[in-house]
Amino acid sequence: MYLSKLLLLVSPIFPFDDTCIANLNTTGVVACNNEHDAGFVETEEAFGRNIQSCQSDFCSFLDYAASEGPMGMCSCGIVFCSNAAYRAPTMCDEGNEYLLSLAHLIKCTLDAAQEAFRQRKEIISAKNDSQVKEDVDASQSCQDLVSCEESVLKSATKAWATRYCSRYIDLMLSPEISPNGEYAG
Repeated sequence: MYLSKLLLLVSPIFPFDDTCIANLNTTGVVACNNEHDAGFVETEEAFGRNIQSCQSDFCSFLDYAASEGPMGMCSCGIVFCSNAAYRAPTMCDEGNEYLLSLAHLIKCTLDAAQEAFRQRKEIISAKNDSQVKEDVDASQSCQDLVSCEESVLKSATKAWATRYCSRYIDLMLSPEISPNGEYAG
């Protein structure tokens, strides 16, 4: 599910309101996905390509050090570029560049998730409008899934973004991540 990829990217730092995901009926979600399989597969593949582009942009936007290469993320949520030439920012202007690139990554990822949500919602609506409801459980599960995805995406407000960035900076400066002050500049 594309939403789990979105949450994986940002949850280690500051989670979305993902309560609904924990409460979704797994059997119903599978039924919904099966009911709309071809459209959902196409949507997932497009989302994957969009995310890959977002991650590639993160590294290419960093000019302070050679940063081409795939983006990586440690289990704590700190983002980096996976190549030998990459280094953490060590001066304020490099830190600013890094954070601007991170902001672009998060916005790009959210935009990709919004687009995937819009497409999934259209697929579900078209299917519901065009057929007699034979499988009420799948249809209800699809509505639950749409409602959940919508609430998760709506929780990504400006206030959420501010808390996310503050938490990210605190984490970057923590002795666990930056024992020698690499990010402190």
